[in-house]
Amino acid sequence: MWSSLPRSAEPRTKIHELRTNAAVAIALRTPSTVDHQEGPTMNLRNSNTAIRIASALLFAALFLGCQSDEEKLAEFFAKAQQYEEEEKHQEAVIEFKNVLKINPSHSEAHYALAKVYLKLGRARDAYWEMSETVRLDSSNAEAVLSFGALSLIAGDGEQALSMGDLAIENEPENHQGYLLRANSLQKLKRNEEAEEPYLRALELDEESMDSILIVAKYYASLPGGREKAEPWLWKGLEKYPNRGMRTNLARFLSADPKRFDEAEAMFKEALATEPRPDDHDKAFINIAQFYLSNGRNELGVKALEDGTKENPDSTELHFILANYYRINGNMEEAERLIRHASTIDPTDPTAFLVLSSFLGGKEDIEGALQAADDALAADSENTDAKLRRAELLVDIGFREATAAAESVAAEPVNELAKKSESINEGLKLADEILTASPFHPQAEFVRGKAYLARGDVAKGIEGFRAAAEGRPDWPQAHFALGSALASMNEPRLARVEIARALELDPGLHQARRILASIHQALGEHEYAIEQGSRFLQFQPEHNEARILVAQSLIRLGKREQALRELNKVPLDQQDIGVLFALGRLNASLGDSDASRGYLLKVLEQSPNNEKVLRSLFRVDSDTEHYAKTRQRILDAAAALPDNGDLVQLEAMVKFIDRDLEGAEAGFKRSIELKSNDIEMHQQLARFYSLTGRTDETIATYKQAIEVKPNSAKLHHFLALLYEAQGERDKAQISYENAIKYDENHAIAKNNLAYLLADTGKDLDRALDLAQDAKALLPNDANAADTLGWVLYKRGVNGAAVGYLKESIEIAEADDPALGVMRHHLALAYEADGNKARAAEVLRAAIDDLDQRQRAAQKQDRSFHPPWEGDVRSMLERLSTS
Repeated sequence: MWSSLPRSAEPRTKIHELRTNAAVAIALRTPSTVDHQEGPTMNLRNSNTAIRIASALLFAALFLGCQSDEEKLAEFFAKAQQYEEEEKHQEAVIEFKNVLKINPSHSEAHYALAKVYLKLGRARDAYWEMSETVRLDSSNAEAVLSFGALSLIAGDGEQALSMGDLAIENEPENHQGYLLRANSLQKLKRNEEAEEPYLRALELDEESMDSILIVAKYYASLPGGREKAEPWLWKGLEKYPNRGMRTNLARFLSADPKRFDEAEAMFKEALATEPRPDDHDKAFINIAQFYLSNGRNELGVKALEDGTKENPDSTELHFILANYYRINGNMEEAERLIRHASTIDPTDPTAFLVLSSFLGGKEDIEGALQAADDALAADSENTDAKLRRAELLVDIGFREATAAAESVAAEPVNELAKKSESINEGLKLADEILTASPFHPQAEFVRGKAYLARGDVAKGIEGFRAAAEGRPDWPQAHFALGSALASMNEPRLARVEIARALELDPGLHQARRILASIHQALGEHEYAIEQGSRFLQFQPEHNEARILVAQSLIRLGKREQALRELNKVPLDQQDIGVLFALGRLNASLGDSDASRGYLLKVLEQSPNNEKVLRSLFRVDSDTEHYAKTRQRILDAAAALPDNGDLVQLEAMVKFIDRDLEGAEAGFKRSIELKSNDIEMHQQLARFYSLTGRTDETIATYKQAIEVKPNSAKLHHFLALLYEAQGERDKAQISYENAIKYDENHAIAKNNLAYLLADTGKDLDRALDLAQDAKALLPNDANAADTLGWVLYKRGVNGAAVGYLKESIEIAEADDPALGVMRHHLALAYEADGNKARAAEVLRAAIDDLDQRQRAAQKQDRSFHPPWEGDVRSMLERLSTS
């Protein structure tokens, strides 16, 4: 389960999109408002009241029973129209549907219902009703144009074109039919054919300003069409010398870097021109966009500030300026501007919703909830305010459940969340809105969050996906969907969604942190470092992100740089995560004393931490400090006798002590405690292999398989034992059985692929298995090595080099297989004709080997891994060739 839930309403960022809607600048772009009108409630205080009501209902039933269908239809239609006038859209839907039950071919009812659906944001329902309207009455010119426009939105260019032609046939002198035809032709990539209807629309519309701009935009969209577009804009300016026309011409000029001076002058002319009522703010917004997009931030901010002075009641300008400050980290000024905007019109809920979004982004959930309540106070029927409240209730409920889970160990977070009144109330609000408006992206989002909080990740993903599909330009929906996919081990799908979220909103800093972790999981360490570093610019105190950057630097072999990165954390802010990372990193750099110091600091705060004790065990295993470390492990295992990891670590200590009976018992006990953990079984298999008792182990696993023949794990470990004994044919059969009973058994697929490649058997099968294993283990060094090795065996040397390089980059510094991986890479380089790189890789392997051998000599022991001879002889051969 996540430590936190995604937020739907963090501020938006793209300055070039901010001019389209007042709230878009910093908050979520809200869908159409849905009015929810509750019916009156009755309390039957006495029997007389009940009798009177029952009598009235009986009379109404008898009266209606005598009505003809025509009379009922007329009554339903009249009621629907009345509800529409009162903006009671849900009630209107019911009455229009009643009309259609009586007469399914009532075109006026279909058309009216389509328009109501559009107001409710139910575009799919509106599309179907509009298509029925046109089918039943193709002479309804308005419906034909509306259906054509909906068809364009739906991506059906052919349908839209047919509606454009029908509109022209219905009203040959209406310019809108020609515009629909022209737009449809462009949708179908028939750009040249679109010119004639565009020009005809311009003629019929008597060269209105809008028509001129449409024609200019059409020409500008064509390859090399700017030369044709510009004269139309100058003609428009001559005919309409207003602020809006000058602004459009300035924007056109600003697209050409060579004409920035002209563009700036035209923007200034626009500001000096008396504005029309509908473009009062646009000139300020556009010149600000021009300056900001060209790195002239001071002038851009000044333009927005000048706009707020000229029009102090413009919430849009306040929102855009606040968003600029938010993106650049000045949260205090951003909040001041948003709060001021909320005082401009206390009856408008939009500013309160923006404030709620902003405060939510600052983790001020209580403040965000108060702002949502203020929005509801301004408009009690505002759907967006209801949903914002619902979302915050889910957030609050999840936080309460998380806090409770920390103090009540028996209750998991998701179980507590299922009982949360706040979460259930939020889910109920979302479901009520979805009942009224089934295609409501924001309600789907809140629903997704509620299910995610309750531990139902699949339903959470379903809700987020519906939200992202319903509003493709909504960054928070893509962020939430990507985060949920990442939690389901779908890193590639998650990467696409979160990258899209950041494309839409570069200021979505938490998304950048998650993207960095996904890149790391996929072995894309350069990108992980880039995204992690960008996140740290805004949250330098985030230790987890800094550790992530350091880990990726280590994967790229940049250990000294990784150490510098971790040392950026002030001493008083070095938590156990940073201390542990410093301990492991210093160990890989060969500084055992520094490593030990950091690890001991961690143990002071977490005395029985298995991971820390295991690292200290590796550091001290051949030093004078081993006795103390040994005792720490024994004490921890005694303190937590049911901790499988500590029991296994204790068994390793006993093995070093040559207490083989105690080690064997410990390894078996660790399997009992963590039967689903592959590492536990592998350690026992290694133990048996090292003590020469493979036959005994094989017999034990065979007996277990007789009891549980469908266990992929048992077949897998039997294969490991056969392979350790050199019985590769039997190992192959057992690996195949493991895959048969678990088609996603990544390790079995990896090992079988390596076995087939090593023996030269069935390289096609080996490639399929290796590719599957790599997909299932995207950041596993062994999986990358196996795939590279198979490709090398198949003679695909260039591709082999890529995967073998990856295996070395993501392998741990102390991975015992690192020398084999380097040998494989050297062979691939040589086969690819790059002997110099092959020798370079071999020298790196030998340098590392020499360092380890010197360390071993100091401890009076030898270190000669099986691959040493192959590596040294290959380097000698390459050096003399």
